[in-house]
Amino acid sequence: GYLGGVSWTILVAKICQLMPTLPAGSIVERFFFIYSIWKWPQAVKLVETQDLKWAGLPVWDGQLNPRDSKDQMPIITPAYPALNSTHNVSASTLKLVNAEMKRGREVLNADDGLVTEEQWLKLFEPSDFFLTFPRFVQIRCTAANEQDQVIWVRWVESKIRHFVQSLEANPGIEAYPFPEHFTHPPSAPSSLPSLCELFFIGLQFTDLQPSF
Repeated sequence: GYLGGVSWTILVAKICQLMPTLPAGSIVERFFFIYSIWKWPQAVKLVETQDLKWAGLPVWDGQLNPRDSKDQMPIITPAYPALNSTHNVSASTLKLVNAEMKRGREVLNADDGLVTEEQWLKLFEPSDFFLTFPRFVQIRCTAANEQDQVIWVRWVESKIRHFVQSLEANPGIEAYPFPEHFTHPPSAPSSLPSLCELFFIGLQFTDLQPSF
C-alpha cells in the first residue's frame, strides 16, 4: 500500500515544525531532501507518544511491540492513542516511495536556491508506472449489478495489501500495486463483463545468486 492523506499531512507538518520560517516553495524542496535521506524505519513523529495505562488503548511502540517493530515506514499520528498511519506500506512500496523522494530532490535541486517553472512541471509529470515493469498481475472485479460491484471492489481493494505481502514472501519477487483501479468501459469491445474494475500490480524479479 501507499500513503494516505493523513500520512502526507504529518510528513509536511514535520517539515514545517523543523523549519517554521520557510516559504511554501522552500518547504516542498526541503520535504524531498529530508525524506530522501530519512533512515526508515525511524518513525516520523510530531510529538512524543503517551501511553495512558488507565485508558487501556493500544499505543504504537516500535521498540516494545513486536508487531510495530515490523513496520516499514512508521508515520505516527499525534493524538492519543498514537497509531501508525502507514501500516500497509510494504518493502517494495517503500522502495518506490524512496525512489520518488530522491527523484523529487534531484528535480528541485537549484544552485541559486530558486526553483524554475520548468522544474515544478517536471516534478508533477505523470507516472510511468506501466512502462517501468516488465510484468503485471491483473485483478478483475466483476459483479451482476452496481450495488454488488461497489461492495466487491472495496473488499478486494482491502485485501490487495495482503496479496502483495504474500507475493513478496517469495525470494526474488518485488510487487508494486498501482494506487488506483480502472473502470473497464462498458461500450468497449471485450470479452470482459460490463461491470468490471481492474487492479494492476507491477512485478520485478530480482536476480538470485545460487548458494553453495
